[in-house]
Amino acid sequence: MSKRPSNSNFYGQSKKFRSSASSASSVQNSLQAKGVVRLFKLGGEETALVVVYSDELVNHIIQHCPTKPVINRFLKELIPKVQDVSIDKTLLQELGFTQQEMSDLVRAGLLTLRSTASFWFSFPNAGEFMRTYLKGRKSVLRTIRKCKFSEILQFELEQRKLEKSAKLGMLYHIHDMIGAELVKCIETTSGTLLRLTKK
Repeated sequence: MSKRPSNSNFYGQSKKFRSSASSASSVQNSLQAKGVVRLFKLGGEETALVVVYSDELVNHIIQHCPTKPVINRFLKELIPKVQDVSIDKTLLQELGFTQQEMSDLVRAGLLTLRSTASFWFSFPNAGEFMRTYLKGRKSVLRTIRKCKFSEILQFELEQRKLEKSAKLGMLYHIHDMIGAELVKCIETTSGTLLRLTKK
């Protein structure tokens, strides 16, 4: 979901989805409430979220962030308490984070500016992940568009080789496109057929 950028386990377990699928939303909400996963809003699609396992997120942060008290506070005090994809500056201040500490979290890649009064939660190398992810998605979409009627059997697509810039793997992008409703799944006697919803 091949070698991943920076941390194979972390990126390999991230999943892209749209909340239009009610069953997927129900499972995601349950896992989020239990603290098993965290959601991140990355990129330009307002309805698009990245789901990351919480334990892998913590390991990723420990590996890629400097050892500072504010990072430890972020992991121990902020992550468990705030499950939203963003946070207001006022809440950060109420939780005891100074302006300097907020700036440290931004530099560490744990927060990105959402507005003058709020931040998005993020993670180190999120930009690299998004660039790799988008290149891979475009590569797979091009592959399907080249097929007759812009459709292909899933098992055939899984055998296709991706461009070198697409490092997340074919299966990752297939599940991403199904979740994002970029392809329609049609069951046939030969297997699952993937058809582009927009040609």
